[in-house]
Amino acid sequence: MIPAPFQTFDPLQHRMRRFIDPSGGVTENNSWSLVTNPFALTVSGNYLYSTHFNISYNTDYATSYIAKVNLTDGSIVDPSWCLINSGFPGSMITFGDYLYIANYGANYNTFNNNSTVSKISLIDGSIVDPSWCTGLRSPFGLAISGNYMYVANTYGNAISKVNLSDGSFVDPSWCIIDNPLPLVISGNYIYTQSGLGNGPASYISKISLTDGSIVDSSWCNITTFTPFLTVLGNYMYADNYIIPNTGVGNSLTVINMSDGSIANSNYGSGLLGPLGLVAYSNHIYVASQIGNISQLSAYQGSGGGGNNLCFHEDTMILTDRGYLYIHNLKPGDLIKTCNHGYVPIESIGHSQIYNPGNHLRSKSCLFKCSPAKYPELLEDLIITGCHSILVDDLTQKQKDDTVDMLGRLMITDNKYRLMACLDDRSMPWSEEGIHCIWHLALEHKDPKMNYGIYANGLLVETTSIRMMHTFSGMELA
Repeated sequence: MIPAPFQTFDPLQHRMRRFIDPSGGVTENNSWSLVTNPFALTVSGNYLYSTHFNISYNTDYATSYIAKVNLTDGSIVDPSWCLINSGFPGSMITFGDYLYIANYGANYNTFNNNSTVSKISLIDGSIVDPSWCTGLRSPFGLAISGNYMYVANTYGNAISKVNLSDGSFVDPSWCIIDNPLPLVISGNYIYTQSGLGNGPASYISKISLTDGSIVDSSWCNITTFTPFLTVLGNYMYADNYIIPNTGVGNSLTVINMSDGSIANSNYGSGLLGPLGLVAYSNHIYVASQIGNISQLSAYQGSGGGGNNLCFHEDTMILTDRGYLYIHNLKPGDLIKTCNHGYVPIESIGHSQIYNPGNHLRSKSCLFKCSPAKYPELLEDLIITGCHSILVDDLTQKQKDDTVDMLGRLMITDNKYRLMACLDDRSMPWSEEGIHCIWHLALEHKDPKMNYGIYANGLLVETTSIRMMHTFSGMELA
């Protein structure tokens, strides 16, 4: 049984085929073209970029390429968009009009004491500066925050901090840590798998972006060799490339960002040697050693926890007594609806959510709606990405994205539901951390139905009685 939707290589047709998990998440049936021996992945705009080789993984890497792939349908725009002549590539990252790539060494077994990061134009694939940052020691992982790039010196036992303006060092040994490999930033922290010199079974460490201090050297105990990490919403994804005493892995490990615990150690089973990872929209793209790029739906957690539509605890709801904080409401209180007058609360509850505080538009993150973009708002409204604002009409893109995510368009009280993560007027909320969220269901003869209500002045949806009691996982008041 296929545990998650993914695409796999069809050797007869040289295409990727997408398989659909009955639990949902992907509704299209597109075919994706083959990228030969994909390795590192990154995304910019409507395109995915993948390093790849025309050779096997254990031979010379004098010649490798970056392929440019259309994210809409997986078609290859240019298989040799950029020619790389700097040996075995590490990870890639994009910022502004440029793509940056770590030049690890002649091959993956060779230590390089004076390696580089190259800067490439996203406009035409030309190499702007092959030695944009020099003096690195087998660099692999790359991450960007603000005006700085962070580079993992895998055999230099350090993470370097580099000026994005010119590639100069702020601090070549910004964080001293054993054999760092992948890097990913979420909120105020940077994460890496470290201690690789002691074997493939090791830890993911949590490091402060403020000063490079190690907050938790064993934040997540992961037992696989993990060259790439990515974060989407409440979860980190780690590729299970090598499993000790077993060989090449075939899945991802999903990690709770709130505490580093493992949510799922076998997500997307069937990948066969997962390598590069990148999160985009509500999908995870994975480069596999067998020669394909797979697309997985974002992990939803047990019981669909990633789909909670909720309000931040400081939200005010319009009642028969005016606007009151949602955390002060109780069953039986009368709530103003857009079409049905005042309706009593049937159930109300709360839970917690981890918000990464980054720019990714994930439905499991918190979003800020501001009066500047929504004139009817009395003040900022903070809601989860899958919580819908009720609108009279949707753009074609909003319709397509909604169908892609939910399988169909949704209507409440004769208004279209527009999820916050799909509304360009909302912005991912920058407050990283664990936050208390609340929601409510109003009395209705049909437990699957919901209403339109007013939160801080904005017309939004409630949840249904069925969702509140069966799927929310909330502590009911």
